[in-house]
Amino acid sequence: MVDYYKYPAIALTGGADGALDAFDGSILKDGDSAYVDIPATQKHYTYTLDADSGATENSPLVISPDSNAGLKRWILIEGDAPHVDFIQSGTGATTRNLQDKMQEYVSVTDFGAVGNGVSNDKAAIVAAFTASNHVFFPAGTYYVGQFTSSAKIIDLSALGEGVSILTSGDVELVCETIGEYIPMFFYLSGNSNFHCGPIRFKDLGYDSSKTWQGAVGFQISLTGTADFGNLTFDRIYGKNIVNPVRVSNESGAQDIAHRIRGIHIKQLFSDDCFYGYVGQNQGDAVRIDNLVAYQNVRCFFVYGVTDIHANIFERNKLGSTGSVNISRSVGGLDTKSIKIKYVARETDDAHAHVLINHIDLLGGEISGIDLDLDIKSDHSYYPLRFYNYDGSGSVTAGASLNKVHDITVRGNFDANALPIELTATYTDAGILRLIPGSNFDITATALSRFKVRGHYTNTAFATVWASSGTQPAIVNGTISSRYDIVEGICHLQVDMLMGASTTYGTGGWTFSAPFTAQASASGAISILDSGTKSYLGVARLYASTSTIDLIINDSASSISATVPFTWAVNDRLVFSLSYYIV
Repeated sequence: MVDYYKYPAIALTGGADGALDAFDGSILKDGDSAYVDIPATQKHYTYTLDADSGATENSPLVISPDSNAGLKRWILIEGDAPHVDFIQSGTGATTRNLQDKMQEYVSVTDFGAVGNGVSNDKAAIVAAFTASNHVFFPAGTYYVGQFTSSAKIIDLSALGEGVSILTSGDVELVCETIGEYIPMFFYLSGNSNFHCGPIRFKDLGYDSSKTWQGAVGFQISLTGTADFGNLTFDRIYGKNIVNPVRVSNESGAQDIAHRIRGIHIKQLFSDDCFYGYVGQNQGDAVRIDNLVAYQNVRCFFVYGVTDIHANIFERNKLGSTGSVNISRSVGGLDTKSIKIKYVARETDDAHAHVLINHIDLLGGEISGIDLDLDIKSDHSYYPLRFYNYDGSGSVTAGASLNKVHDITVRGNFDANALPIELTATYTDAGILRLIPGSNFDITATALSRFKVRGHYTNTAFATVWASSGTQPAIVNGTISSRYDIVEGICHLQVDMLMGASTTYGTGGWTFSAPFTAQASASGAISILDSGTKSYLGVARLYASTSTIDLIINDSASSISATVPFTWAVNDRLVFSLSYYIV
């Protein structure tokens, strides 16, 4: 007896057809079991159990709800499924046969998978995908064996488009890698319109100290020239594996004409893995709604791709030159249009959180990068670094043909943040948009090598007051110097008030500028002889220098201890100067 309301997918079992040779009108009570001979007409009859009436042979067997929901029962004979009608609840539902309904999805348990974490279920899983493009995993832990090679454990590439993995409850696949290999739980190539429900991966042999030892959850590869895309993942959880998702070309070649496009990962959890998401010269138009990384070496690593959006939350990142790495590989494709929202907490690693870098000096481009950073740490750290590598793995500040431009950075950091740093040189000064928040700072080198847009405002600068002879000393006076960077122009202001113990040196005075000038510039000087009169002068800065000299209007005389008067307490010198730094 089968309760339709409890088991909508009815399992048929055999029995002795002659157990009840003829229906005799007796009442079938709840819990009774009987088998009925199939008449020559091949009609199938319904037997309805009612509280106060007997069952009668009166109509073809139709599986559908009725008002007697709790009491309705059917007696089915082995082999009946193709002849039994099924009608889904709801207006407009059409009649189908039960066998077609039950074969919509194949379960791995249909082929002997146990899901107990001990038995090797690989053969059963492979057999299920051989039977159908739509495979169901009931809740369980599916062990798939030990691997001493970078094997494609479950290769879906031959199935083509429209593959789907359905899961119920907590479904986990487990392997054990022996040696420095990267087996792949699922291998996809050419599988457009792919969908996967929530799934977990774990490697019992993962070793983060090896290069590399551990599995990949989903390896998505382009083989040949067949573009594919539209891949959707509801939730991926990787534990102790090299990384949950990797997208690349099978041959490692850099193919701009043929692409994997359109990957949507709704939730990606990377727990104690080396990588979180990796895109290696493949995988355009990728959306990661939430990437949660715990104790990853590098939670996000892409190069040679375009149009990537990711929201990343990271805790306790491990040592890496950049946990979020936006790169360009040796001789590789350009990296463009990457938008990252990144939040990091509770980390004691002093390396950079975000790294933008070229692996060679050959002239590739990284552009259209939008970073929204929110970082708090227990130790000092770099929120963002720009690097060039020389192709052999060494960081270099030497000349390169590389291009980095159209970079937007907004950020809120804690007091442990170090300035945003640039060691690289580029062919052209790219555009850098800065939208500073708390504890946001940037090195002078980085500011001098980008055309800064937006405002990097009200930055304190310790200008050096000097003279051509004996050096002056401000002592109990004050020198305040600050600058703004707007559109690649440094706007500098200096305000000096003489104290009672200030000494003025000998020879003409100079002041240091925060950046080297790319073109000569001049600015106005206002001088106050306290209680007496004011004077005007000119501050000059010549191209390729960073030393400002001061002269009096209509005179070749440099301002000094005695020009335009003998300086004393409460006298004041104020000047401003705007000049191009890139």
